[in-house]
Amino acid sequence: MENTPPPDGNAKARVNLTAIIITIVICATGLIALFFTQSKIGPSGGSSLIALKPEVPAFISWRETKLPGQTQVARIWAKPEGQFPLRVIVQVESAVSAEKKFKEVILERRHIEDPFELGFLEGHGFVPGDKISVGHKEFSPVSSTCKPLK
Repeated sequence: MENTPPPDGNAKARVNLTAIIITIVICATGLIALFFTQSKIGPSGGSSLIALKPEVPAFISWRETKLPGQTQVARIWAKPEGQFPLRVIVQVESAVSAEKKFKEVILERRHIEDPFELGFLEGHGFVPGDKISVGHKEFSPVSSTCKPLK
């Protein structure tokens, strides 16, 4: 044992430093992967970390009112794959005044074939440019804009 050189104290420090660097690289790679798989490009073009939610199980269509005038009726249909009844918030935004109105609606299974309608008789005379959206806290909202009559 007389010929054995004394232990190099720096070798242990180099091993620990290498392990720390490898751990940092692995964690950084995981965070970057998480960011790109869960990020969503917002309306401003920037990225933000947002958990993706499925859309409300509904869609919106339009029909011309049967009453004289140029208003339209929004038709909210339930999608067959949804769990019903589902309490949603319908938001209507006027293109003319920018006023927003809210209405709580319960979507039911019957709305798959017979849509919930919102129009002049319910206090919403839709004109081109008006927007309607259907929201729920567990889903991403669905929305539609009233188009001019053809």
